[in-house]
Amino acid sequence: MNSNSTINTQISQKIKDLGFLLYCIENVTENHENIFRVNIYSDNKAITLKDCTIVHKAIYPLLEDNIANKYTIQVGSVGIERPLLELRHYELVINQNIQVRIKDAKKVIGELKEVLEDKIKVLNKNNELIDINFSDIHKAKTLFVDKI
Repeated sequence: MNSNSTINTQISQKIKDLGFLLYCIENVTENHENIFRVNIYSDNKAITLKDCTIVHKAIYPLLEDNIANKYTIQVGSVGIERPLLELRHYELVINQNIQVRIKDAKKVIGELKEVLEDKIKVLNKNNELIDINFSDIHKAKTLFVDKI
């Protein structure tokens, strides 16, 4: 059995070979069921159900040999409102709207203007540029705002 890091690298490469990019991998348990969840995206097209099926079929053999427990594989698009879990996720959404929940329960909503090694800069609705240290972020996601 390979390590999680090795499996994740193999999955990422397989997805890249198919013309997509790996956003994140989650191992979760829901209703006593083990789920291996893989989220993908593309820089140049929307992800379709067919794309998810292609990726599922391609990564299944990698997982079949490396996961001992019974599990379900779910492959999906990251969607419009996606969690921001890693530095690279923030870098992908510069100049987009995000919502950041800070550890003190404060919520900041605005346009992500800059991503640095240790913090982000968000322009809020009052045109204030707010510095938020990564260490202070409890949860963050992109925010879909319909401008009608």
